[in-house]
Amino acid sequence: MGKTVLIVVLTITAVLLAGAVVTGLRENVAQAQAGRFSDYAMATVALTESAEALVVVDSTTQRMLFFSYDLGSKQFTSIPEAKADLMTEFGMKRP
Repeated sequence: MGKTVLIVVLTITAVLLAGAVVTGLRENVAQAQAGRFSDYAMATVALTESAEALVVVDSTTQRMLFFSYDLGSKQFTSIPEAKADLMTEFGMKRP
């Protein structure tokens, strides 16, 4: 009985280890989504070593909002003067 349990444990361990190795060897490929899945898109932009910006595109209202993130204090701050109306920016008229 002891040998059987040991063989089962070693077999399970070998299978888990093989799975971890195979997963680690796969190439990481970026994938994009086609279609519209939500009303918002977000992107981050590195500003300085201690600050980043978050850009939010609201496709419902066709506006972009900007926020700064201070890595030191871990605080988000709105940047209201950096708002953009995409319809105006691209020279389109609102319906």
